[in-house]
Amino acid sequence: MEFEPFPGSWAIGSGLTRSQLESRNKRIFPDVWIDKRAEVDFRTRSLAAGHWMKGDGVLSGFSASALHGAEWIDPHQPAEITTRSRWRKHAGLTVRRQILLPEEIIELAGFHVTTAARTAYDLARGLSFDPAVIAVDALAHATKIDAEAVLEVLENHPTHSKRVHVRAVAHAMDGGAESPQETRTRLTIVEHGLPRPETQIIIRDARHSFVARCDMGYRQWRVLIEYEGGDHDNDEQLVLDVERYYLLDQLGWKVLRVTKDLLRSPWLLVDRVERALREQGWRPE
Repeated sequence: MEFEPFPGSWAIGSGLTRSQLESRNKRIFPDVWIDKRAEVDFRTRSLAAGHWMKGDGVLSGFSASALHGAEWIDPHQPAEITTRSRWRKHAGLTVRRQILLPEEIIELAGFHVTTAARTAYDLARGLSFDPAVIAVDALAHATKIDAEAVLEVLENHPTHSKRVHVRAVAHAMDGGAESPQETRTRLTIVEHGLPRPETQIIIRDARHSFVARCDMGYRQWRVLIEYEGGDHDNDEQLVLDVERYYLLDQLGWKVLRVTKDLLRSPWLLVDRVERALREQGWRPE
């Protein structure tokens, strides 16, 4: 059963008594409540923030990203609202004062929300490089926006700061990433001077039959890079992986499997990728 937050004043105005409101629900923000059985996740807290602002604001940043369907968002961070007005601070909520262009606002779930492109732009400006790319990758994966959409927002705000930073994040983003670890793997490879890998590569055999879809890699040199997450731990998945990697090997692909431990040793990861590329014919320019 799904529960949505609601203004308590609306409920009382519809006939609920104050006693009934408090006995059946729990408060998230002043005058914003939700059923006691509900789990208050980040999206729910963002919707509650929208109710508390009573229309005087636009859900932005990670809150907008959550409403656009992005995942990998820290559930403990504050909801985010952008407004022109002065609003008092409140625990669990960050209020930003800035001007949004009309075309940068849409309606989602009954609330004003920044567009995917404007949301990506705000995330890029507000975070350091790697966290920004991870956040924008998640949003791009959910909405299919690309670097051009983010750069268009940048051009619409020529007086804003961090322009070089936003441009760098936009050029590094890739909606093909399906986890923060995949983004970190790609960034580690590129930051150490190796070619940028393509994401979500579809492999077919000589008869054009589907063989595998891999996290990232290099078609030209037939090198694939797979991040081994938690879904590779069960026996059924292990059997499928063994068969898949055997078929890829038979087709001439070299597969590198990356774990969280290897990702903590970037020099080792980069060395393995470079060795695989060289064995497959790549040479630095």
